[in-house]
Amino acid sequence: MAGIHQRTTAAIVAPGGGKIGGPRDLIGKTLADLPGSTVRDLFPAYARLAGIDPARTTWVAATPRSVAGELAGGKVAGVGDTIAGRRAVEAATHGRTAVVLAYSDQLQDLYGDALATSTAYAQAQPGSARKFAAALLQGLADAIDDPAAAGLIMHRYVPAVTAEAATAELALLAPYVRSSAEGLPVGALDANRVARGIALLQGAGQIGPGLTPDQVMSV
Repeated sequence: MAGIHQRTTAAIVAPGGGKIGGPRDLIGKTLADLPGSTVRDLFPAYARLAGIDPARTTWVAATPRSVAGELAGGKVAGVGDTIAGRRAVEAATHGRTAVVLAYSDQLQDLYGDALATSTAYAQAQPGSARKFAAALLQGLADAIDDPAAAGLIMHRYVPAVTAEAATAELALLAPYVRSSAEGLPVGALDANRVARGIALLQGAGQIGPGLTPDQVMSV
């Protein structure tokens, strides 16, 4: 229905001044992430496009609570996260500026998060589906255009999230929400890019054959 992120936000994040400065430094390193995460699943495709053998990097399972400790303790060289995860890594490593290896540098045709609904609901309630999508995308555009105001609103409803942290995360995500192509609205999907993304995921073994752009773009 809509592309929340025009590029994938998947990334490998590591402490600055450590063992990882670029993709080739991943060779021989141990990384941590949740089992079955997008970052882990897409790593083989990312690694091959970056010119490294994915088998030469080791992944270990971690929980949200254990990742920071393992990173700070030097048990792993980096973690799988999103581009916004740099703040958590910097906090866990006492303010060391994080290195972010963005998957979008290699997987350039892959969208990030998307807004979707079931075929059954879209066919039964097309008007409601379109109105919901339009309202959500308007809210997303407003949040990206004024991240400070959005940060205050997030903190009001989720006090555990500070306004400063929410504002900073929205600022990091803004280039991923807004398309680099002039004139495209927030949430835009391009059939050719969707087709290339499907082909990439099929080549990586993440989805089977038969999926076509029109199956995921129509309401």
